[in-house]
Amino acid sequence: MSGVFTIASAREQETRVPKKAGELARVKSILSASTRQDWEAHGPRLWVRRGDSKLKIVDLTEDDGRVELKDEWARSAAGAGSVALRVELSICWGSQLLAKVPAVCVDTGRAFIPWPRQEEDGRLVVARWQYDLCRVISPGEYLGAHPVRFYLRKAGIVASLHVGSSDAPGDGTP
Repeated sequence: MSGVFTIASAREQETRVPKKAGELARVKSILSASTRQDWEAHGPRLWVRRGDSKLKIVDLTEDDGRVELKDEWARSAAGAGSVALRVELSICWGSQLLAKVPAVCVDTGRAFIPWPRQEEDGRLVVARWQYDLCRVISPGEYLGAHPVRFYLRKAGIVASLHVGSSDAPGDGTP
């Protein structure tokens, strides 16, 4: 009986992978077309898309996992007198986890920026969809005074449509 269950489970997993990839592609499109006003904050660690309560972005980082970063780019993004904290953002569709994205919380929580990859030429780059993810949840975007691009520029990071393998969920983990 357990052999049948294992085969059935494996087949279910195989059929879910393309579905999950398709859902993540759909979410990337939604993020690209969204503004901060399209997302409703439910506290400091949960954001729900207005009109689509199944789509959520969650910061499930344990408090002891919010490590202060000493990297120059992170300190530059945070600004004087502020710290940069490592976080992990989860994108969920209903109860299904679609992706985990490493990010950095800067300027006392005014913004999130994606964790950058260093290119061969030394540039720090983030995938455009990860930039969009951080853009739609950052309080500074809603206020208008502290957009995510401001912090990326301070840190010398650029957003790119294609960033090698960092375009895949979970890549670029610190």
